[in-house]
Amino acid sequence: MVARAQMVTVDSSQTLDELLPVIIESAHSRFPVTGGDRDTVLGILLAKDLFAIFVKMAT
Repeated sequence: MVARAQMVTVDSSQTLDELLPVIIESAHSRFPVTGGDRDTVLGILLAKDLFAIFVKMAT
């Protein structure tokens, strides 16, 4: 588990191209998806699911 201060979140308005560098640089596997601020968590993004989408888009 990661402390809240060190938590890497992604915003629901970010595009797939904006998300990829964040996920690669952080090296985490799960990312809370927020809706505007860190207190509004909409869901969890799994890095492996995002990478699967990029692979499908590339082929």
